[in-house]
Amino acid sequence: MKCKGCGAEIFWVKTMKGKSMPVDLAEWSWSESDGNITLVTGDGRIITKPKAGDSGYLPHWASCPKAKTFKK
Repeated sequence: MKCKGCGAEIFWVKTMKGKSMPVDLAEWSWSESDGNITLVTGDGRIITKPKAGDSGYLPHWASCPKAKTFKK
């Protein structure tokens, strides 16, 4: 699926709370040099303070240049 704002390929993950979150296709393996990021795992866990070795997907709103278009 493509983002309606920027055209990037994305997919949706259902969070543990049942909400759908758009994420980038590439999976991240977190390292301290990545700074403060949020990761979403394939099973819907949201990791706001990842530790070394944690992996998941970057929420698309973090990388989309048109993200503000979709904020409510």
